[in-house]
Amino acid sequence: NSGQIRKYLLQDATTQQHNLSFLGNQPYGSYYISGNFTGNNPVFKSNYAKVYAVTANLTNEFFNKKLTVSMGVNQSFTKTKVNNAALTAISAGSTGLRPYDMLVDDNGESISRSIIFTPSVTQSYVDKGYLPWGYNSIDELNYSNTFYNKNSSRVNAIVTAKPVDWLSIDLSGMYQKSTNNRKQLDEEDSYAARTIINVGTSVSSTTGALVY
Repeated sequence: NSGQIRKYLLQDATTQQHNLSFLGNQPYGSYYISGNFTGNNPVFKSNYAKVYAVTANLTNEFFNKKLTVSMGVNQSFTKTKVNNAALTAISAGSTGLRPYDMLVDDNGESISRSIIFTPSVTQSYVDKGYLPWGYNSIDELNYSNTFYNKNSSRVNAIVTAKPVDWLSIDLSGMYQKSTNNRKQLDEEDSYAARTIINVGTSVSSTTGALVY
């Protein structure tokens, strides 16, 4: 099954980076502004990391350079998607593939494997009306994902005053803020969601109907 694993679960790892910057000077000041994008796609499919960053530095001089005001701004946003289906497929564990387990059949249709019960027991639950209880790593690439968003901001400023040649007064400050957000999404058709629904389902002893 190594060929199917490479075809359906793995990809070429790639990294791309783009930079754009502007630099300028004038008699009483200067500026530097840059933007950066970095994208990483690891070897496991349905995973990525994207980083957007902006940096700006401004300097202005007043009163014949006796007063200098400098300010720097850094803003970055990171977005990461994590899907463990490919990793767990090649690792030891309940969802790991055995050497003879195939991902798709000869017609290219995904093959579902029984994880909790034997295939016959799993099918008996499905015959009663339970949701399909099979697992396939390819399907999970679309259904079970964790998203991480990180937003970082930093502003620093410094004011330098030189009332006379032998005296310099500096006043500086910095503001920094970082937020992190994590969202785990197991869609309705994911194995995790179907397991939760099936575990919470029972058959009525009086009517024989499913009770959720």
